[in-house]
Parts: sequence; C-alpha cells; structure tokens
Amino acid sequence: MGVLRQNALYTRAMKQMRQYEAKGDREALQQATELLRRAVAIRGSGEPQAALLGTYSRALIERFRLRPDLTVLAEAIETARTSIATTPPGSRYRTGRLLALCTAGRLWFEQTSDVDVLEEAIAAGLQAAEQSTEHEVPIVCNSLANAILTLYLHNGVPEELHHALAIWREAVEETPLGHPFRGALLSGYSSALFHSYRAEGDLDVLGQAEEVGRQSIALQPAGSIPWAMAVGNLGIVRRNVFLRTGYLPALVEAVQLGRDALQAGGGREDSFRFLMNLQIALLTQYARTNELALIEEAVDAGMEALDSLDTNHSNWSMVALNVVITLKEYSERGAAEAALAEAARLGEHALAVLPDSHPVQVPLLNALSQVRFAQFELGHGEELMGDAVRYGELAVAGTPVEHPLRPSLLIMLARVLEMRGRLLDDSEATRRSVALGKEAVQLLPPDHLTLPESLCVTAASLLNLGTAAEAQQLFEQALALPAMAVTRLGAYRGLAACHLTQGQPDRALACFEQALVAAATLSPRLLLRADRQYRQSFLDGLAQESAACAVLAGRPERAVELAEQFRSILQAEALQQRQDHRAAQRDAPDLAAEVARLRDRQADLEYALWGNQLATTDPATAETATDRLTADLATVTSRLTEVTTRIRQLPGHETYLQPMVFARLQRQSSDGPIVMLYNTEWRSDALIITPDGVEVLPLPLHGRHTAVMSGLKLVEAWVAAATTSSSPGETQQAMREVLEWTWDNVTGRIMQYLGFTQCPVDEQPRIWWYALGGIASLPLHASGHHLEPGRSVLDLAVSSYVTTVRALEYARRANTGTANTALVVAVPDLPGQPRLPHSVREADRIAALIPGSEQLVAGDATFARVHEGLPRHRIAHFACHGAFSVSDPGDSLLMLFDHETNPLTAASIEQWELPAAELAFLSACVTALATGSLADQGVHLASAFQTAGYRQVIGTLWPVPDATALVIADAFYDRLTNSGREQPRAADAARILATSVQQLRAANPEAVSSWAAYIHLGA
Repeated sequence: MGVLRQNALYTRAMKQMRQYEAKGDREALQQATELLRRAVAIRGSGEPQAALLGTYSRALIERFRLRPDLTVLAEAIETARTSIATTPPGSRYRTGRLLALCTAGRLWFEQTSDVDVLEEAIAAGLQAAEQSTEHEVPIVCNSLANAILTLYLHNGVPEELHHALAIWREAVEETPLGHPFRGALLSGYSSALFHSYRAEGDLDVLGQAEEVGRQSIALQPAGSIPWAMAVGNLGIVRRNVFLRTGYLPALVEAVQLGRDALQAGGGREDSFRFLMNLQIALLTQYARTNELALIEEAVDAGMEALDSLDTNHSNWSMVALNVVITLKEYSERGAAEAALAEAARLGEHALAVLPDSHPVQVPLLNALSQVRFAQFELGHGEELMGDAVRYGELAVAGTPVEHPLRPSLLIMLARVLEMRGRLLDDSEATRRSVALGKEAVQLLPPDHLTLPESLCVTAASLLNLGTAAEAQQLFEQALALPAMAVTRLGAYRGLAACHLTQGQPDRALACFEQALVAAATLSPRLLLRADRQYRQSFLDGLAQESAACAVLAGRPERAVELAEQFRSILQAEALQQRQDHRAAQRDAPDLAAEVARLRDRQADLEYALWGNQLATTDPATAETATDRLTADLATVTSRLTEVTTRIRQLPGHETYLQPMVFARLQRQSSDGPIVMLYNTEWRSDALIITPDGVEVLPLPLHGRHTAVMSGLKLVEAWVAAATTSSSPGETQQAMREVLEWTWDNVTGRIMQYLGFTQCPVDEQPRIWWYALGGIASLPLHASGHHLEPGRSVLDLAVSSYVTTVRALEYARRANTGTANTALVVAVPDLPGQPRLPHSVREADRIAALIPGSEQLVAGDATFARVHEGLPRHRIAHFACHGAFSVSDPGDSLLMLFDHETNPLTAASIEQWELPAAELAFLSACVTALATGSLADQGVHLASAFQTAGYRQVIGTLWPVPDATALVIADAFYDRLTNSGREQPRAADAARILATSVQQLRAANPEAVSSWAAYIHLGA
C-alpha cells in the first residue's frame, strides 16, 4: 500500500515538474516539491527510492534558485548524497544523481565559501563525466566545468582554468549541432574563454569568446533563463572589447545586453550576477561619457545586488568591490563626503573578511587606494594620501608581472604618487611615479586604449622632476595615438608646460591653440546639460594658463581671446544663439533656417563620431562606420561654412557665429576698464582692457594655488558664518584678512595702476572684474583696509563682474519694452529651513515703491507662477533661501514653495529667454559664487539670470542674515525709485548697490559678512 501511495505521489509530482519546466510555473514547482517530500517520507527501498531522492534533490535545487534558502539547499545536498549512496556503481541513473550533487555543491560554495563542499561537488562531477552517455556529455561537462571555473575564480590557480577550458572545448566538439543543451554549453565555454583572456590578455581569445557567445544566444529560447545567462556573458565580453579597443558601440551594446539579461533573469538566486554585470557596464560607459543617468543607474544596480547577498556569499566581496568603485565615481557628481565614506567603509570591511590571495583582493586594494586619494583631495589630511599610496603599493605587489591588469594598477598608483610629489613636495614619490609609469608603458601593447594616458602620467612626473625634454617626448607620443578628448587636453597642456620650462612660449602657445580645438570635441551638444557641464570641469585652469602663455609669448590680445573662448562655454553658446541667430532669423530667415538644420545634423554626426573616434580595432565595421561619419560630417560642415559665409556678407552680420576677436571684446571697455585676472605657476597678471588696448600688470602671486588658498579661507569663513544668526568674531576676522590680502596683492595694485587713488568727489569710475580660476572666489569688489579711508575698492570705484565679455555685450543690447514693474517673490517659511521673517516686509516694501508690481508670497511662490510672471515685468526680486551646489552648480536653486518637486535651478533659468528683462535682485544666500573645478565656467544662479536676459543681476557670494537682506534691499530700492517718486532706474543698479553697501558698511564696518557679500553682474 505504501509503494502504491508513493508511486501516486511521484506521478503527480512529475506532472507538476514538467509544467514548471515548460512554463516556468513557480506554483507548480512548489507543489512538486511538496509531493516529493511526502513521497520520500514513506521510505521505500532500492532503485525506486534512489530515483525518488534524486528527483527530490533536483526539485530542491530549482526551489533554491528561485528563492535562496540555505536550509533548502542543504537538504538538496544531503538528499543527493543519500540518492548516490543507494545507487549501485554501475547504474545508468547514477550520472544524473552525481550531477545534482555537483550543481548543489557549487551553489552551496557560492553562498558559504565552503571549499570542502565545492571540492566534493567537483569530485561528483568527475565521476559523472566518466560514466555519462553521449547524450549526457553536454550537461555533465557543463556542470563540472562550471564548478572547476568557480574554484579557479576563488583560488586563482591557472591549472583550474585550463582544466575547465579543456572540458568545455572537448564537450563542444563532441556535442551534435542539434543537441538541445548545446546553447548552454557554448555559453559556459564563452565565459571560460573570457576568463582566459582576462588572465593572459590575448585579444584573439576575446574575439573567440564573443563568437561563441553569439552562437550560444542564437540557440537559446529568447527570454529564458539560459538565454539571459548567455546574453549577460556576451555583455561582459563586449565591455572588454571596448576596454581593449576603445570601440564605443561595443560598450553601448554591453549596457543593453546587461539590461536585457536582467529583465529576463531577475528574481532568481543569481539575479545579483545580472545586476553586477549591468552595473559594471554602466560604470564603464559613464567613465567614457560622464552621463549622470548612467552612474545613477549603476549605483542602484550595485546596491540592489549587494542587498541581495549575505556577507558569507562567495560573491559578496566581488559585488562589494564593484559598489566601492561605483560610489567613488559617483562622488564626483554629488554627495562626495557621504559616497566616499561609504565606499571606504564597505571596501575596508570587504578587505578584512577576504582570505589572502583571494582574486578580489588586488582590485579591492586598488579601489581603496583611489577612494582614499579622493578623500585626501577633499582636504581630509595627509594620512589619507599615505593610505592611498599604501593600498596602491599592496595592489601592485600582489600582481604578477605577466598579469594583464598590472599596467592599469601601475598607472593608477603612478598617478597618486605624481600628485603626492607635486602637492606635498615629495621628490621620492615623484621618482617612484616615473618608474611605475615607465613599467606600465613597457607592458602595454601599442594599440591599448590606456597607453596615451599612461604616457601622460609618466610625462607629468618627469616634468615635476625637471626633465622637460624627456617629458616632452612622452607627451608627443601620446598625442600621436588615438585618445579621448580629455587625455588629449592633458597632453597638450603638459606639452605646453614642457615648452615653457624650456623657454619656448611660442611653441607652448601653439599647444594651447590645439587644446582649444580638442575642447570643442569634449562635450557634444547632444549630451544632457548636466553631463556637458561636468565635462567642462576638465577644462579647469586652461583659461588662465593659456592667457599666461600668450602673455609670455608677447601676445596679450590673444591672451584675452583664448581666456574668453575657454570660459563659460555653455553660457557663450546660448548667448551666441540668441544674439547672432535671432538677428539672422529676422534679416535672412531662409538662410537662418538652413543653418539651424545643418547645425542639428552636425550635432548628430559629432555625437555619433564621438562614439567611434577611438575605434582602433573591431572590426572592419568600426573603421567603416568612422570613415562614413567623418565623410558625412565634412560634407555638412562644408555646406554650413558656405551658408554662414553668405550670412556674414549681410550688413550687420559680419561676426555671425564667430568667436569674439579682441577688437570686439575691447569695445566693451568704453564705460570703464575690464580687468582680467589670473594666477598660474608661470606668472600672475591683471590684463587691463581699455579703449587704448590691453595692458599687462604683473601680480605678486607666486604659484597657481595662492589665490585658491585665499579663496578657500573665505569659503570656510562663510560656511562658519552660515551656522549662526550673527557671525562670530573669528569669522569676521578671517574675512577681513582675506579682503586685506586681496587688496595688498591684487586690487590695490590695480587701483594704483589705473590712477584710482583718491575717493572721488563726484561720480565714481566703473570697473568690471573678469576673474579666472581661484581668483573668481575672491570678493574683489569689497577688498581693502576698510578702517582706512581710500584703501578699499569700495571707496574708489563701482565694481561689476563679468562671466565673459560676450555676456557683458549681451547685457548692453537695446531694450524691447515691457512694463517697468517688478515680480516680487518671498518665501518666509519652508519645512526644514530657518524662517525668514523679514522676507515678507522686504517684498511689501518693494511693491510699495514700484506701483503695478506683482507679489508671490509663501504658497503662491511656485515654479509655475514665477515662470508665468517673469515675462510681464522688467524687474525680478527674490527674497528666499538659496541653495548652492558645489558638485553641480547647475543644480543650485532658489527655494520656492514647491522646490522639492519643481526646483527653480540655475540650469532651468538659463533655458528661459526674456529679452525685455532688466534687473534681477537675488536676495538669497550664495547666488553668485563660482568655485572648484567649474570656476571658469561661471555657472551660478546670477549668471543664469544673465543668460535668460537680465541686463543687471545682483547676487551674493555667501550666506547673508535675513535682517541684513532687508536693510540692503530697502536702501537699494529706495534709491532706485527715488523713494517711490520715479520709475526704477535699473541702468544705475551697480552704482546704487555700491552706495547701499557703503551705507551699511559705515554703520558697522567690523561686520564684513553683512555688507561684503553683495555683487553686481552686467552692464
């Protein structure tokens, strides 16, 4: 009776198993497992019982794969062992039962890192292979080879990899083309070939892995789990094709393959593999394109993969490594402190639990080196630089000379040491960097994607040692190779430094001219704005360095032109479109329309070519695609040149879509001098632009970082001030010291040179500050010794700032009308923010002084209402909180009532076009600060309002107390309207602001932070 009952349960179970296998019905699998459990409990004997146990073991394995549970897997292993023990050695059924133990043991190892169980699994697989039939060979060999490959990935012993490869190769040769398991077999073989490439670096083996992988996908049912695994494996291979050749379409395909694999294979115990593979592909593509959406998706995928694993899982350390790397990259786009802290914590925890010589150990050490170095760059102390070097040295020491990853580890450590040598004046670190760099260069094949960068890092260290001639040779070698725009920029910059060191400024200037050409390919117009802005950070320092070089070459006019072209690129593009193209649309609409169409096509081709520019191998198809794109771009560019030339022949359009030459820049100095300031290691100057030309005034700033350090001191002071309602004495003292230092070393000398030495009896002269690099964070307008009359800029001149001279020219365009009224916005209360009790009084006072004004207060102050209201008024006033983003200045925002759901950011404001706008007064915190690696791009809220069309913009360099904001605004608008008796005189905004600030200073000269924060941009 028991046997009949057992058979009935078994029959019902097998029916459910077939339904699961055919349709993936999880409920059917659960029912089958329960039926088999009840059948096994009846305890039969002999072959029937062994068969039942074997089937139950396989069902448990499938249950585990769908929902990881070590209890289920442990039962599967024990059941498989019992099944094997009750099966006679010669039985034809023994193979399948050994195979179940092989599979379950490998899965157990992946969860627990229990090597004994993995070795038991391999032994079971070897027994199964010895007695498998021709039909069983593919399944048995695939499982066995997978277990052996898993052991190799754990211990790194090459013989294990060779053994797995031999098994797969022989099985593929013996398996008929029509065998149902051939696709899965090819998938495993492709994976092993890839690991062989990783170990030995043979590009032909990588190509073979790709070919086999594509064959595997073609044989698998689309959307099935085996198909997903094959697709995921091919994605890994294609990513490595990119890493080796620079062929971007391979990487784009890798990302899409990763997404496809995850969609088909999600929800299983090994979903982390699909997530991890996608994360790595996304991270690689982000490193190439810097598209923010990619790194955000990579962080999400990595975190999901990490959360799905227990720390005992054999792959946990690998997943943790990838998350560490991803967080480090993400730190450059926001929340740097938190991202790096989490990366360091996770990486050090993973390192602590890893056994010595684990394959993940070396890349983890390298990742921690990069994380610690990034933390050092944030200013966290020299001990972090020491950690970075130590981790990097351990990574290099743990990598054999013949390992293909050694060159990249060498060059990463060389870069850290180069920075240590330069920033900490450590010549031994510099010499070590040179040695490591040279070794990396020797190890890399001549067509390797990273060779140009390796040459540049080595050359930079040689230059730091004073061996400019040898450094020059390496920079020239790098420029002779295909390289990304960022690498080419660095090479031209380094080569220019070599020429300057050798007293050849003309040759150095030629390098900066070439860098300007390379900069045009840095961020294609089709990238998202935030991603284009981020890539502009790679231009950091080029504006001031090119200007200094041109001065050394005796060409100060070209210095001004170069600085202008390297500055505020996104703003310049927008203004050029609004100035030149709008005028052409009015006077030559057909030609303007053709230009627009050609420029759109040019942008498409530039973006596509940008993706193909490094295709040095693939494939003939890659070369063909690149050639075709290049030819198409040449055709479009030629036609664009023809059409723009025709427009330039029209009266008034001679400079259509051209960079501003010095004569045009000079015309903007008619109302007062424009003073361009820069601080480099070669020289520091004020270039004073007047109607008579440009004059060079050398400044005593020794070394590029002099002004930067003073700016940082001020930033630290205003951060401290922001934490209290009234600035503490030490904060005021720090600010005073910076203002006095700036006067003594910069602005006081300029005032003396210009003859602005006496407090004017009548109207003060105007001056426009055009600050590059670190000087841009200094309050030039407020510098001086304010307790000594006549020894401050505020006493001697009316200051304004320019982001570019083009922006100043745009601010001086003719007005087109609109009511001379104001849109006044006040947001006194926001959740999580300090109250601004004076903001409503500020708004009421302005509305009373300017009849016809429109007020948006509290809940009415939304993005939509502001956007709708601005075009109706010439003046805009915002009394609210401001939020400044260091990592992404385009995300800086004015905090309206709905800022959490619809933020009014700098990036959104600059997209608006308000031709009639006159004056924007941003009575909020930190609305005009340019700092960090994007200082030369002038991205902040005040410049965004300029781009939108406001001729005059008033902003702040640091936080200001609510009460102070009320006093300044009240004084300003009272003078602007003659106490409400006249129409607002927006054209006098700069003078009126200066007078209002002087009045506040006179009342409390010691409270520097209260009056020195306000600046004027525009005409």
